[in-house]
Amino acid sequence: MSSSNPNKEKPNKGKRRAEDSGEDEDRHAGPTTADGSKGTNPKKKKKRHMLSGGPSQSQPPPQPSTQQQPPDGSQSSPRGKRGTAIYRVGRKDLKEDPNRGAERLRDGIVIHLRAFMGALKAAMVPDPPTPAEIAAFEQNRSLGDDPHAMLKQSLTMVNTFSTDVLNKLRTLRHECKIAGSDTASKIAQIPDDKIKMMFACMQEVGLNRFCPDVFGTPTSYFNLVHEGLALVTFTQVFLLGGYRFLGITKDYVNNTLLIQKLYRSFIFGRMRDLMRKEAKKKGSVQEDLKYTKAYKERQKKCQERTKYHTLRGWHTRIKPLFEQPRCHSDHEDGPDGSYYALTMPLRSSKVTRLCYETDNYRDECKKYEARNRSQFRKLPRVPHPQGKETNFVGLPNPTIPLDWFEPGEFNKLPMHIRAKYKDSPVVLPLEEKMQGPRQDDWKTMGPKAFMKKYGKEVRAQYQFPSEEEMEAAGINGDDKSEFGGTEGENSDDMLYEEDNDDDDDDMDE
Repeated sequence: MSSSNPNKEKPNKGKRRAEDSGEDEDRHAGPTTADGSKGTNPKKKKKRHMLSGGPSQSQPPPQPSTQQQPPDGSQSSPRGKRGTAIYRVGRKDLKEDPNRGAERLRDGIVIHLRAFMGALKAAMVPDPPTPAEIAAFEQNRSLGDDPHAMLKQSLTMVNTFSTDVLNKLRTLRHECKIAGSDTASKIAQIPDDKIKMMFACMQEVGLNRFCPDVFGTPTSYFNLVHEGLALVTFTQVFLLGGYRFLGITKDYVNNTLLIQKLYRSFIFGRMRDLMRKEAKKKGSVQEDLKYTKAYKERQKKCQERTKYHTLRGWHTRIKPLFEQPRCHSDHEDGPDGSYYALTMPLRSSKVTRLCYETDNYRDECKKYEARNRSQFRKLPRVPHPQGKETNFVGLPNPTIPLDWFEPGEFNKLPMHIRAKYKDSPVVLPLEEKMQGPRQDDWKTMGPKAFMKKYGKEVRAQYQFPSEEEMEAAGINGDDKSEFGGTEGENSDDMLYEEDNDDDDDDMDE
């Protein structure tokens, strides 16, 4: 990656915008050159500069803003994007660095901020500061007009043995033990003296808790103090070896512009989104995270079942039964360490049994594929005692074989939905013809031979609207646009991108 100075502009690229946040230059198309033609869009170039791991990027500390902001603190953004988009530094941006140093730096900053806030899991959302807290702090202005400079001086004067600091340390250590998350395990690796230094600095600047005003402007005095506190203490903990276990290198820590961008991405991007969600409906963040994790489980099942079904050597016409995440169910954890597989009423019993058989084949293979015993852990498979149904009710894309559906349930679907599956293939025989040593020929038959021997009687179980009914209802059976989406694959999925609290155990139905 380039180590050039990101603040250096090429000729005729237009004057750099004000340094109130460092993000405004990323929000606009390329400026007009001297001859009137459009210049190169600086957005991607800025990202490459932003992720440069070179020497320290000199940048004056931002000053408190006096500009008027919208009531919720969001700034205007182009093309109708939500206000947090201008602060986001996504995974694609970080992957521009082939050394992955920027990703490790981002992980370190997130761990640092979560330790300050006590937010040890993805669904833990701290309470925002009250207007009274903000007003009292800004009226005091104990750090003067340059909080960054005063914070650096305060590092030599903090009292790391005060009762309040020690109590905060004990509380954090206790919460890390019971949180059971990947984030908590990383925070637990930060040495005690580094944690005490962080809390002592927070006490020194007059803050009882780390709670930036995520709905305000990043350049308000209150937020600049929080930003300075986070950046100064992060750098100090790194220099003292507190983040050696994360593999962060000094070149990236010296890039102050990148650190600031990553800080604001987390605070005014991710945390603002989470707090806004939680403010609208209490518990919504926890609920969304539950669905996100459940969908990831279904994706994992989709990949593994497709892989091991293919290894069985059956005809490729059967493979589409496994290729969509919507074809697979999720589960609930059982009290005895097992899990309860949730039912899918629309899925046929013969496909469910085929999923179990594929899982058994996978488990048999993994016994021999695992390098050591700990790499293969087989959890008990228990159907839900009350037959609870999955909350994911979205239908698979019409490329799914028709006999994925239970015929009786399929025939209850609205007419216009059934019409979209009229061209879907059939890949399995009737359930009673799938068993027995002399009835395995369907596994290797081509589509034409299968349809001739088995497929027609299976297809006869499914009811489709006639051409007259479709015409009367204005139904276009060739339009598949309403289907094929996937639950969990939305912008809110990115809310949980930096946390990896999922268990590594295999999760089957």
